[in-house]
Amino acid sequence: MSKKNVFSSREIIGSSRLRLPAVELTNRRSENFTLIELLVVISIVAILAGMLLPALNKARNTARAVACVNTIKQVGLAFAGYLGDHQDTFPPTQYGALDNLTSTFWFELVGLPMKRGIPGNAYKFQPNHMLQCPSMDLPAANIGNYDSIAYGYNQYPPGTGTWAFFTKTSLIKKPSRQLTHCCCWRETNVFSTVERRKGTYCLTYPQQAAFRHSRRSAALYLDGHAVLEEQQWLRLGKKANYPFNRGDGTTNTSTMTNAEWVRDTTISVLADFSPYQ
Repeated sequence: MSKKNVFSSREIIGSSRLRLPAVELTNRRSENFTLIELLVVISIVAILAGMLLPALNKARNTARAVACVNTIKQVGLAFAGYLGDHQDTFPPTQYGALDNLTSTFWFELVGLPMKRGIPGNAYKFQPNHMLQCPSMDLPAANIGNYDSIAYGYNQYPPGTGTWAFFTKTSLIKKPSRQLTHCCCWRETNVFSTVERRKGTYCLTYPQQAAFRHSRRSAALYLDGHAVLEEQQWLRLGKKANYPFNRGDGTTNTSTMTNAEWVRDTTISVLADFSPYQ
């Protein structure tokens, strides 16, 4: 082999290298956003917000509904304790003058921790107490008074009697269908968004059942269970029948009917739930 045909590996490798054209690299981070790029980012953020906000609102409303049901369950536990201590006799709605803060209310009789006393009024209940529905949006003028109580007591007597009517649980044949409390608003027959933001401690009329939670209301029954109910059951039935079971409506001594739900055609179906949806 001749000497001229012998090449070292270094020479072969060196001759096989490719010469690439020089490329000038620029730092993209140093460049500013263009107007088009900024508009694209804003559009994406707006789309994402539009997709997420309804889900967040739904989750918030669901959490408030759960909290409302949990609160009314606590009412049921306190209520059951009172019945056990008083020979299965229901507590009165209140002692004293009707709708007067100096009176003693049913929730105080059953031992719920409702503290009184705010500046300027020693009888008002302290703000944000446990018996306010988390969705009621109470007007400032009603903070601490009896309109701040969201859970109305179904203790209005059979017939035309007074508020302090005493009823024995033995008169009720179906405790699981006997309503004791439900989430209420102050409105009765006249539409009012202001009255719907208030509550009532006594459930006088079926129309006072408040549908603040996706058109449902928290309801508590004598057997202790609590659920969200729709207006068909709570609003549109006759008061003499379950779930109210207030007797035949003739005299103070009229007995409870223990009759099944019957539609009351004098009560209109609620179509507008504002300010709640």
